[in-house]
Amino acid sequence: MEATLPPPRPGTPHMRPNPSPRRLRTLAAGAIRVCVGLVILGVAVGGYTVLVSTTPTTVRLAERDMAITVRTVTAKEVDVSRRWNGYGTTRAMRTADVGAEVMGVVAERPDGVEAGARVKRGDLIVALETEEFEQIVSRTQRAIDSFLSDIEALDVEEESLKESLDLASEATRITQWEIEQLEDARARGAGAAAEVNRLQRDLTRFQREERDIRQRLEVIPARRQRALSQIELERANLRLAELDLRRSRIVAPIDGALQSVDVKLGERVAPGMRIARVVDLSRIEIPVRAPLASAANLGPGDPIEIIVDSPGGIRRTGMIERIAPEADPRTRTITLYVVVEQDPFDTSGGLLLPGQFVTAALESRLRQPRLVAPRGAVANDRVMIVGDSSQAESRDVRVLHYIEGHFPDIDPDETQWAVLEAGLSPGDRIIISNLDELRSGSPVDPVDAGQVAQRPEERESR
Repeated sequence: MEATLPPPRPGTPHMRPNPSPRRLRTLAAGAIRVCVGLVILGVAVGGYTVLVSTTPTTVRLAERDMAITVRTVTAKEVDVSRRWNGYGTTRAMRTADVGAEVMGVVAERPDGVEAGARVKRGDLIVALETEEFEQIVSRTQRAIDSFLSDIEALDVEEESLKESLDLASEATRITQWEIEQLEDARARGAGAAAEVNRLQRDLTRFQREERDIRQRLEVIPARRQRALSQIELERANLRLAELDLRRSRIVAPIDGALQSVDVKLGERVAPGMRIARVVDLSRIEIPVRAPLASAANLGPGDPIEIIVDSPGGIRRTGMIERIAPEADPRTRTITLYVVVEQDPFDTSGGLLLPGQFVTAALESRLRQPRLVAPRGAVANDRVMIVGDSSQAESRDVRVLHYIEGHFPDIDPDETQWAVLEAGLSPGDRIIISNLDELRSGSPVDPVDAGQVAQRPEERESR
């Protein structure tokens, strides 16, 4: 522990104290730091001097040596059609929900009648018990036979009554003649009153019999008509009974495939109950929602390419069958009804199935000359072309639509194109490579894409 010196007395001369060891150490450390910093600074200055002295002299390259080699195609007019894409969901044009028309118990279901099985029109799906229907048919037939017998009996009765009526009429006529003869005899004083009275009674009896027979004869046609009406009624009942008997066999109404079978053996079914669903895959319809502008360029009978939105992309060609008369003002679309015909027994795996989402490639019938550019060369409605002095130049373009095609005169390797309405002129050289490196005004060394594609062939020929 250091001793503390007392303060100097007044009037005594001031004496400077000796520096302490701690202060001396601090001064020495600072001096060392200064020396190290000076050494580092000297090394840095020396290194910089060496680097500057050894730097190679830069030589400014010529502008042509800085040009970027780019592939180009020449803008040309080609005949193209207008194309659109539409979208829709497939559905079968013919389906049938097969229902029971009579009540009964399922007595038969053939083997193989399962969901997914192919059926033809008239093939049995299930059969109901028929005993009750057969009894109704038999009872109705017997009723018809009974009424036919009644008509035959009426015919016999009618003939008999006609004969009886003739006899009664003849007896009445004879009796009247006898009465007239007796009346004449009595007038001459020869006839007996008792005999006249007897003949009068006989005449009354014969007239009553004639009247009764005539009445019975007059109702014969009505009785016959009633029997005929009963026969017609029973025949109608017979037809219904036979129809119910046939309806006990539930068959496929159309050719197709079974979507489902909803009943089992022994199950009781009621009229209206669904038994099965049959779907015909031979004609598939797609209500395609297409841009409204396509309606003026398409019509019934035009072919349409259908592409299934699934891995593998099944492609089928359909035909416009009809067009909806009204457009949707909210989506500015119109509905085209496209029909695709196919073999429902095709096993290649390329069948269109109801419920699939598809894309429809629509193409107008009219073809017009338009400038086209490779689709990859168009970015944000701009293309790069080779301008004056072999410099890249950016041009604004207006794209009508995009197409897929092959134009070897322009670029033999390109298949995706943008159809242009404005912005370029025939003969403009469109840059299709190194677009990320170019700016408007960049020097370029253009090479025609067609020549690049031909070089390997030229090498082979050499």
